[in-house]
Amino acid sequence: MKLFLIIPLLWSFLGLNNPIQKGELVLRVSNIEEVCGMVWVGVYDSQRNFLVQEDATLIHGVNVNNTGEIVMKLDAIPYGTYAIAIFHDENNSGYLDQNFIGIPLEPYTFSVPYSSRWRAPKFEDVKFEFNHHNQEVKTELIRW
Repeated sequence: MKLFLIIPLLWSFLGLNNPIQKGELVLRVSNIEEVCGMVWVGVYDSQRNFLVQEDATLIHGVNVNNTGEIVMKLDAIPYGTYAIAIFHDENNSGYLDQNFIGIPLEPYTFSVPYSSRWRAPKFEDVKFEFNHHNQEVKTELIRW
């Protein structure tokens, strides 16, 4: 009889009956100045892979059809801590164009406003907690 009481407690304690919670992340990217190219989003889950485009947890691109603002919806994102890097790929090269010393030549932004122009942010500088079924991140493209 005691076994019937212990198994449900153990099951619950180990979290076996709680599936990973996921939600919809809505990105509002404003200050789109030109109708050309694509807006690319890289979602990162750690400092280890942050700003390494090939190692992003999720990469999403949207064609730019108008100036002003683009809204992107990313579905089934597991709850957790993330940092987002966004850039407007005006010439469709697939990468954020930079000059010979690494200064971005195309508009960019991050999930959290980042003010330093003298170094790329670290994951810790622009991270946020994604923990709601429907959560929105608003950000504005800037030029260096």
